[in-house]
Amino acid sequence: MSKAEENSAPKKGSRTNLLLAIVAVLALMGVVISVYALLADREEPLFGGGAQAEEEVAGPFRQFGPLDFTVNLSDSGQRNYLKATITLAYEERRLAGELEERKAQIRDLIINTMRSKAVNDVSDGDGTEKLRGELIEEVNSVLSGGEIVEIYFTDFLVQ
Repeated sequence: MSKAEENSAPKKGSRTNLLLAIVAVLALMGVVISVYALLADREEPLFGGGAQAEEEVAGPFRQFGPLDFTVNLSDSGQRNYLKATITLAYEERRLAGELEERKAQIRDLIINTMRSKAVNDVSDGDGTEKLRGELIEEVNSVLSGGEIVEIYFTDFLVQ
């Protein structure tokens, strides 16, 4: 065999090594993704950190809802109503089960709080913020596994 034929023929060993390298890289990527997926769901930090680490890693809140409400307002002599869609935001993962278990009680609290308002109480931004604070306080009064940190109004119509 001449030298030209030897150089033009692909080496079987180099293809095998390349294939093994690709398989090894893919396997390593699979391990890294699996470890990340397992550790991403942990509530407590993996390597200590305590409360200070929790403050630094304040991420997006978990959400319960949306909950739709249409209630009559307390204006005497007039038929005004409030239509709102509310989402409750919380941090503690274990609170999700309690929110689902107490859904009827939470809806009742929200309905009664909103029904106690007049049009003037909820028609401006300050009134809406005051209502938001009252609703957070009312809902948190019945929860034992954590607390609601925010309420989002995704629809809010007063008529």
